[in-house]
Amino acid sequence: MGNIQRFRPFAVVWMALLLAAALSAAGELVSVHPRLSLAPDVFAVGQTSEVFLCVTNGSVGVNGTLRRGDKFIATFGAASGSIDSFEATAYVNSATLRPSDFSVQRGASSNQLVIYYVGVTKSFVPGDTVCAKLSVAAPAAVGSGKIRFEWVLNGMSYAGYYEYIELLSPVKDGRARF
Repeated sequence: MGNIQRFRPFAVVWMALLLAAALSAAGELVSVHPRLSLAPDVFAVGQTSEVFLCVTNGSVGVNGTLRRGDKFIATFGAASGSIDSFEATAYVNSATLRPSDFSVQRGASSNQLVIYYVGVTKSFVPGDTVCAKLSVAAPAAVGSGKIRFEWVLNGMSYAGYYEYIELLSPVKDGRARF
């Protein structure tokens, strides 16, 4: 019984340390709230458009962290058009992050784009933004589009959807009409 009593305080301390580490990691993940945007988000039917697909840390007042292997994944829905091409270099608006910290690649399908974080561990400050420039061919029918947005941060996966008005009939000058 004496051995069990000596072991119990050690086990309690060890469990407390593990719990503190887990809560710290969870708090850090919660501090990154990626927001997806597409600019422009209105396209003429049957036309190809240059667009910026951007991810911004939408957290308020709390810095997050990006680690090598973190990624942001955007998958265009079947009725949302197709990704014709993209630039492999990211565009970045941040005091600490650089374009070389990211790699833009096609994902598992032709309608999927992945922005990988390949740099050393850095802060992802609220308002920091990383963008990929791509060329999107809109379908020939009027409608709305949907992008499945996933992110993997520190090994934890999350997902959501970004809906946008996509396909409008062009007017005489070739511009979309609302």
